Amino acid sequence: MIGANDSISIAKEGFCQVSLAEYSRNVRELVAWAREYGAAILLFEVTPVVEELFERNFCYSGRLQNERISAYNAALKHIAAEQEIALIPSGWLSESENMNELYESDGLHLSAKGQKAFAAKWISAATKII
Repeated sequence: MIGANDSISIAKEGFCQVSLAEYSRNVRELVAWAREYGAAILLFEVTPVVEELFERNFCYSGRLQNERISAYNAALKHIAAEQEIALIPSGWLSESENMNELYESDGLHLSAKGQKAFAAKWISAATKII
């Protein structure tokens, strides 16, 4: 699971968005490196953010973060299909009735409950590829 810091901009922290082209290059490079070492590879889409909480905590207005994240997830889907790599979608987080409980108060990081749910998805998917 990579890309949250690549796909969003946090003005308060001074982070810059990484271009889709560079992000795709980086993911492909990581995949090649992992394959070189014989690792089983499992990609997980970038998790969405809770826009209202994100805005408040990172002094960002515009509500574009999830749109950006969607573009990076589309790139991941393309790479996963092209490289025949398993990909776990992250849509279940934003579709969850208790989405706010799955996130810390910053709207970006998963809470203990969210991490537990994430781990369950990861374990289920990982057992299918090894």
